[in-house]
Amino acid sequence: MTLVLAAFLAMSSCGSLGERSKKIGGMKGESYAPAAEYDAREGASGMLGDDEKSDLAAPSPKRSEKAKTAPRERMVVYTADFSIEVESIKQSLDKIGSLVKNLEGFIESVTTADSYGGARIVLRVPVRRFDEALAGAEKLGSVIDRSVTASDVTMEFNDITLRIDTAKRVRERMYELLKRVTKVEDRVKILREIERLTEQIDVMTTRMNYLAGRARFSTITLSLKARVKDSVRSFIPSPFPWIAGMTPDKKSIFDDGKKTHFDAPAGFFALKRNFYEGDSAFLVSAPDGTTGMRLGLVENYPPADTAFWAEAFEIDARNRMYKLEKSDDISGQHGLSFRRYLFALSGGRRYLVAFAVGGGNLYVVEAVSDSEAGYARHAAAVEAFIKSVRSAR
Repeated sequence: MTLVLAAFLAMSSCGSLGERSKKIGGMKGESYAPAAEYDAREGASGMLGDDEKSDLAAPSPKRSEKAKTAPRERMVVYTADFSIEVESIKQSLDKIGSLVKNLEGFIESVTTADSYGGARIVLRVPVRRFDEALAGAEKLGSVIDRSVTASDVTMEFNDITLRIDTAKRVRERMYELLKRVTKVEDRVKILREIERLTEQIDVMTTRMNYLAGRARFSTITLSLKARVKDSVRSFIPSPFPWIAGMTPDKKSIFDDGKKTHFDAPAGFFALKRNFYEGDSAFLVSAPDGTTGMRLGLVENYPPADTAFWAEAFEIDARNRMYKLEKSDDISGQHGLSFRRYLFALSGGRRYLVAFAVGGGNLYVVEAVSDSEAGYARHAAAVEAFIKSVRSAR
């Protein structure tokens, strides 16, 4: 027990180590980084190499190795923050990638927002290339705001180094004491103290690696914002209600279905009652649920031919910025000639619209598929449905 008491007295001389590490860990604007974060790219392992890491785990570390972590020159952490207005976020990202590569650095993180309307990029470049990086950043666009800071961390690094060495010496004495203690209770107390010291050493080593990495590679944060164009393209809805109201997401032409006939494609579910009397968006639906079709009848007003309505519909589609994949003509029954359009929408969906003039009315067919593959799988059925549309007379 005398040996145990002596050991705990020795430990008490280092009792403030934990509190001091907490204070340093709580410095404004700093946070602990993963221990291996900078080993590969920043050379932190040059300060805490394999010998040092094995020393942390060894039961009896050698005291002669304790001094290898002390830096030989001042350690300064350089950071910069830019707010820049650019013409194109995507083009700027390409320029930044080339800049960082030329400076022997790397991109730590990239975050984009608002469909590339803005972006936040964190760069890491060697300290010796810091000024070159700043000059390159200023060439990306119009600099709205710029700040550069330098923090000397030499004293903190040296302080952590000394505290690590002290903690290791105490832990070494604990290992020696453990060899001589026989009582179970004493051994448990010593092992707990060794565990506490090891955790403390790990925390301080992580902080040391973090400081070494930040001092070796400077940090530049770029907040980019795409420049708003002077002229904004506005959406002008079609003056024709049936065109203006059409959407792939829901039924927009409401009639009773008594003036039209059609044939449901083989294998498709017929939802006629739900479509005309309920809330179904489709008249027929594929069994796998990937494709649905509907049919509507509207008055041909103002009286016009298919060419007139095709021009009006195409103007509206361009205003909506629909991506046209295909347009052609398809012959139906009873002399009906349909003009057909296939659009690719966001998320890979496909939207087909076909219409024909006949008997003072417009027959309008819509088909919606949840993907390109879904449409391709049922394209023949969609075409058969269009060709089957006819007047009820």
